[in-house]
Amino acid sequence: MTADEAVTFIELSLEERSLTRVEQSVFLGVWQGFSYSEIAKQTGYDAGYIKLVSHKLWHLLTETFGEKVTKGTVQNVVRRRMQVKKADITSTTTIPNLNAEPNSHQDWGEVVDVTFFYGREIELNTLQQWIDRDRCRLVAILGMGGLGKTALSVKLAQQLQDKFDFVVWRSLSNAKTPSEMLLAVVHFLSQHREMPETNDINALISRLLEYLQRYRCLLVLDNFESVLKDEAQAGAYRKDYEGYGTLLRRIGEVSHRSCIVITSREMPEEVATLEGDILPVRALQLRGLDESAAERVLESKGINALTSDLHRLVDWYRGNPLALKIAATSIKDLYSGNINRFLEQKTIIFSGIGNLIEEQYQRLTPHEKQIMIWLAINREPVQPNELRSDIVPTIEQNYLMMALRSLKRRSLVEHTAAGFTQQPVVMEFVTNLLTDQIYQEITQEHPLGILPNIQFKLNRQLFYLRHYALIKATAKDYIRQSQVRLILEPLLTKLLGRLGSQQMVAKELFTTLNELRRRELRPEGELKSTFGYGGGNIINLLCNLKIDLTGRDFSYMAIRQAYLSEVKLYRVNFARTELIKSVFAEVIGGVLSVAFSADGKLLAIGDTKGDIHLWRVSDGKPLLTYRGHKGWVVSVCFNPEGTVLASSSVDQSIKLWDVSTGNCLNTLQGYIGAVMSVAFSLDGTTIASGR
Repeated sequence: MTADEAVTFIELSLEERSLTRVEQSVFLGVWQGFSYSEIAKQTGYDAGYIKLVSHKLWHLLTETFGEKVTKGTVQNVVRRRMQVKKADITSTTTIPNLNAEPNSHQDWGEVVDVTFFYGREIELNTLQQWIDRDRCRLVAILGMGGLGKTALSVKLAQQLQDKFDFVVWRSLSNAKTPSEMLLAVVHFLSQHREMPETNDINALISRLLEYLQRYRCLLVLDNFESVLKDEAQAGAYRKDYEGYGTLLRRIGEVSHRSCIVITSREMPEEVATLEGDILPVRALQLRGLDESAAERVLESKGINALTSDLHRLVDWYRGNPLALKIAATSIKDLYSGNINRFLEQKTIIFSGIGNLIEEQYQRLTPHEKQIMIWLAINREPVQPNELRSDIVPTIEQNYLMMALRSLKRRSLVEHTAAGFTQQPVVMEFVTNLLTDQIYQEITQEHPLGILPNIQFKLNRQLFYLRHYALIKATAKDYIRQSQVRLILEPLLTKLLGRLGSQQMVAKELFTTLNELRRRELRPEGELKSTFGYGGGNIINLLCNLKIDLTGRDFSYMAIRQAYLSEVKLYRVNFARTELIKSVFAEVIGGVLSVAFSADGKLLAIGDTKGDIHLWRVSDGKPLLTYRGHKGWVVSVCFNPEGTVLASSSVDQSIKLWDVSTGNCLNTLQGYIGAVMSVAFSLDGTTIASGR
């Protein structure tokens, strides 16, 4: 017989009352062979008080069992009495009878059906170890919407139910106040014999903890983000729901035999403070399904995927089960089950997925929304310092880091050594949001459901046009090209669809430019500020439309991130204009080396500035600039396939470049003196160099 079984037997034997928390501590300590002083040290009570409690406890048990009970005889008496009264254990008492009707000790509420549950074996094993082996008191399952947190919590509870005296599963989607929830749980754990006559949060939590210490209970609180506040830092609580934070803190700090599991899109502050790899409070950041589980999801929707198509689809949606199910429906209905045709459309946002992300996006603070948009603009991982340089007006460093931390806790950003970025599906949602907002600002069109006069005022402020860049002129070439293709060109397509022709779009853009100038000029003709991206955005849109800028007036403007390297600026007026981080026609240093690709389509030029320039031969268009050498580039050479470019320099190095992206693949060093020539072997596997 274990100490816990002995406590349960005593509770069943008592007729007038239950054991108090202190009496339980004394009994368990004596059962395990501890002295009164040791028990006092463990519980924090005075040794004299522990002796007094024990004296009353032995007297109570003597009256209950009808024979003398002392510290030395209690084990023998309880064991003997349990054998004698074994047949009567199920008799009615004031304490829940845990041996009768096992299902009466489980309350699953409106639990979801998990008959069709795919994957998650690793996550289930981890959670079971935390709860059953490590005896964690509080476990949080975290992740963005659609990842299957709810289904995982149900499956976990089903697999662990036989290890608990009570199981309670509750959804907080339509959240009760903390006191209402606690009253209901205490009432259930008492087998409907107790309904506390108080709404005091601390008193109710204390009563709940008594049950959690007396019995082994599993309490699951699903959709915990429902009690958290919108448009506030992650983890802040709604008004009148702060008691949930107190509950988590005390559950995590106070010793008990039970476990509380929460699922949430955001990490509550209490979990962030208390969790740790070897602590009794832990957090599992849920990721997407692996390809094997994702394939089973698609098969359940009647779609059989090729390995290559499956890999691309899972990568696009990061294995999000709900997103995969929604996409599968479209693949089946619109593309006859052909995943490749679906992927070729390069549109991964559908209404169900968009609504899912929209719910989370609308909960963000203004700073968090600002960062989300800039992460989408950057298209690749970015470090906080670069992100801060993008945001105008400048955000304080501590606010930036707090917002990034909050977004990470909301599972809306990914963080690697390369920096912060977004999942593809989130990035597309935010990109669409940006282009929609700027489209409305330029056309003054308002979406359904918003009063025209309110939207008109918002659009006239040109907030998005002024605060966000459609492209970054100073970005790497392949990033800028991606921004043109995924942000700037889709916006122009919408504008052309609305206004009908390039000339009408240009007219609207110049009207918007005048509005920008009016907003940015002081009465005396000075610029109010130089922070805006509006001027640069308008120029980039006009240039992409191939509008002739000859004689156009861009005076008295702040022009930031304008890409003008391929634009003729004859008689363009830039008087009193602030040109910030803009790129003009490139000035190339003295040409020292040239090389054609094997197919004759590309020309590489090495110059005295240490740069290599890649040009397309057919139309003379500059494609990329490779930067990295610290001295003259005296030799360049393509590999036979035209995929890798080798360059040698007086800086005593050879560099290998990815022709398509401009990334440096490798740097060969160790030369003494300038490396004057470089060449590939005919099979492209060997490089020769000369001095």
